[in-house]
Amino acid sequence: MKKIIVFLLLASGKSAYSQNLKVFTEIGFSINNELNQKSIGLFKATGLGYQKYLDNDWYVELCPSLFSLQFNNSNQNGQDVFRTYRFLEIDLAAKKYLIISPKSRIYMQLGLYSNYFFKKKIEIDFLETKEEYNNIGYNFGLSASFGLSTKLSNSLNFDIGLVTKSDLFFSYLNKDNKLNISRESFRISFYKRIKK
Repeated sequence: MKKIIVFLLLASGKSAYSQNLKVFTEIGFSINNELNQKSIGLFKATGLGYQKYLDNDWYVELCPSLFSLQFNNSNQNGQDVFRTYRFLEIDLAAKKYLIISPKSRIYMQLGLYSNYFFKKKIEIDFLETKEEYNNIGYNFGLSASFGLSTKLSNSLNFDIGLVTKSDLFFSYLNKDNKLNISRESFRISFYKRIKK
């Protein structure tokens, strides 16, 4: 894994071609495995990114983002429990574009990510009980996406696509807070060229 990251960074540093800034948002669902109990929740993310051209329509992207998971389940007393989890994520990926027309391309992307699980909030229905935890742990995994890219102008592109991510390993001080996540989401992105 370290060799892949080093290769992408070195390759991007040698490129003299276009560089783009990226703004994106995602919405979808997540499958959460916590204390051997599975639940399905709402996934939302927003972020910024940097994209650099490598060669032959290959790009490397570095994207920090904030995302949240929201879901509810019932406790042993039959009360609804509402949970909100917040994360900071950094995604490093290689992206390949395939031209299908002068203004349209399809793309495929593979990458690695790390996220920092920094806040966990639990509320119990009909009660004033609230629990909050901070600085909880780290997750690491693989990401993949594919979709359609459209050229809006000489310096602005629009992407729309599907994203899947899955945790592979994690690091938590308290095993009771350990969380394993798989996510499926719909992403829209805008790319602004900053250098050619």
